[in-house]
Amino acid sequence: MGRLEELWRDVVRSGEMSESPVRRAARLAKHGTHVMRPGLIPDLVARHLGVDLVEDLPVPFQCVAAEIEGSVSRWFTAGPIGPAVAASCAVPGLFAPVEIDGAHYYDGGLVHSIPVGRVIALGATEVHVLQVGRVEQPLSAPTNPLDVGLVAFEIARRHRFVEEIAEVPDSVRLHVLPSGTDRTPTASLLGQGTVAKVDERMARAFEATSAYLEGTTR
Repeated sequence: MGRLEELWRDVVRSGEMSESPVRRAARLAKHGTHVMRPGLIPDLVARHLGVDLVEDLPVPFQCVAAEIEGSVSRWFTAGPIGPAVAASCAVPGLFAPVEIDGAHYYDGGLVHSIPVGRVIALGATEVHVLQVGRVEQPLSAPTNPLDVGLVAFEIARRHRFVEEIAEVPDSVRLHVLPSGTDRTPTASLLGQGTVAKVDERMARAFEATSAYLEGTTR
């Protein structure tokens, strides 16, 4: 947990995800599809994770991405971890599609935002969902052009999770852990604020989750 906390502090301190608006605009004008540096996520994974392959991780790991050409989901269970993670979090408009084995991929949240059904199919009997706060907050009708896109994206992102929760069998214990905030974050990595803000967000999530877990053991 300490390593994960330090990773996010390092991301904020480095400014890797908060480039100047001029540089982002120049990249968008040049490529037309993205504003973030394509190699950012693989570089971050390589620097902090210390392994090259998914199967070399000490804890079993899978991630999902949305294949553009086939309009299907692809689960990465082995192979190079940097490209897999980059594909899994390639938010359209922010990151370029990630090419792997001749196919191009966008954020896995488009097809499996919170894949409860996947882990149950793999045999899980108790599931803890760590999420960033959006699924805790209800959506409301859009009031401006930006909201239209965000609300549409959130509906597409949430509906499968909501349906899968409704189908969780009684034999499985499902915990959607609280994020500790009552504000819905935007679907953006363009600015991460300050280290103090990141620490505050992590502290709130830790406190809220600790209180929740204490309640489940009583």
